[in-house]
Amino acid sequence: MYCLLGTFKYFLEPQFVDINVNIDGKKSSFSVPGIIDVQIESFLNPVTGKEQETKVQLPNGFIWKLAEAAKSKLCASQLHV
Repeated sequence: MYCLLGTFKYFLEPQFVDINVNIDGKKSSFSVPGIIDVQIESFLNPVTGKEQETKVQLPNGFIWKLAEAAKSKLCASQLHV
């Protein structure tokens, strides 16, 4: 832990909070009310505006070889220290 002291300005006490999770593929989201909201969405074709299937392939991957990709639609934090 001491090796991280220069990395963080504040250490906060643990909090036990509700986490709202919506698992819906590339339209998934999660939030901690009053703290953070995160939503993802599919990549869009810049010409047609339609959803575009996007994948990342690592033929020699250790953890995974083929993954579907999405992008952040919303990533907002309301935490003020």
